[in-house]
Amino acid sequence: MRYQDAVEFLLNRPVRFVSKSKLAYETEGLDNFKQLDRLLGAKHQFYKTVHIAGTNGKGSVASLMASVLKSAGYKVGLYTSPHLIDLTERIRVNGAKIPQTKVAEFVQQHQDLLIAHQTNFFACMTLLAWDYFATEKVDVAIIETGVGGRLDQTNVINPVLSVITRIALDHTELLGKDIVSIAKEKAGIIKENTPVVVGLRQMETEKIFAQIANKKNAEIIYPNTQKKYPKSALKGSFQKENERTAYTALQVLQQNHFTKIQHEHIEQGFAQTQWHGRYETWQENPKIIADIAHNADGLDALLRALAEEKYENLHIVLGFSANKSIEKMLEKMPKSAQYYVSAAKNNRALSEKLLYESMLAMNFAVQCFDDATRAFYAAQKNAKTTDLVLVTGSNFLVGEIYEKAFGYLKKNA
Repeated sequence: MRYQDAVEFLLNRPVRFVSKSKLAYETEGLDNFKQLDRLLGAKHQFYKTVHIAGTNGKGSVASLMASVLKSAGYKVGLYTSPHLIDLTERIRVNGAKIPQTKVAEFVQQHQDLLIAHQTNFFACMTLLAWDYFATEKVDVAIIETGVGGRLDQTNVINPVLSVITRIALDHTELLGKDIVSIAKEKAGIIKENTPVVVGLRQMETEKIFAQIANKKNAEIIYPNTQKKYPKSALKGSFQKENERTAYTALQVLQQNHFTKIQHEHIEQGFAQTQWHGRYETWQENPKIIADIAHNADGLDALLRALAEEKYENLHIVLGFSANKSIEKMLEKMPKSAQYYVSAAKNNRALSEKLLYESMLAMNFAVQCFDDATRAFYAAQKNAKTTDLVLVTGSNFLVGEIYEKAFGYLKKNA
């Protein structure tokens, strides 16, 4: 089987929970996935795992932890989502993406079983990751949840450590309309007699986490906010919270399972961490920054980081996914910026015309484009060297522009 045929098969699997109700989310549960996992050998049992849930920050924390463990001499699997350009980005061993041949081999070998179980895209990718990590004989795999935690398909693992990052409103149609409800879903990854690091004390969630941790005899650990932590290569002031969370989680691992971790490994691993599309600078003069902030809390963090930048005028290339509450997002967007709205070539993207009309009604200075890359080039053309261009709103939009325009920028910088 060719890689492109395997990709087509995977992308044509049902997209998990899209257009589903909370009832459908609850009804689907994990029974079908657990059965399929057993049939494929429950490969996650062949290595230690760390499980990370949260609304924002979990990908950064996962990447930081994986980089440090690699620096300490361990062979590390990393499973994250979503991808920006190619789905191989989701599955890495010591930073290297899964080879396309391995994706094709897995699909060819198991496609009949995946079809028979009506396996969705995320489940396929999860099983592929676990299989590849076992084949590569990793020492540890850092596993990021997809949606929620309690009913997330990654939640069949028995990790040595659970980590929960910042909780905010997202996927409210599935996880609940308030922070407390969402926290209960995320806390579903807490396991019996297994420590859990919670990255941020939030008034609405602290009691929930304590109750569930106590019930499962799981020690709960919060980072010491007074301590000075190593700085990572990740940009944006909001990464300080993720650095604290990752550092605290690594300390727990060092005490109990991965004793080779030393402070120098943390410093080195932090300094070498890469996480594309997260407050990433693509170019200077004019400065171009890309960030996949896709919910209100993520946008707040992005805007705080942006406030520390020096520029004359702000140009924002913007596009959202259709399942987002854009009104709350738009209320936060700076009115002084010039906007270039578009939609990624993805069936989950919000129509650029709907976004354009909404922004016109709110008195934004906005132009509409039927192609995301054209929107980006327009912003780049209009920006003076002292201006700043921001690409944001959707990982699909950032990924599409990254693929088509970033190469151009690298060659012509």
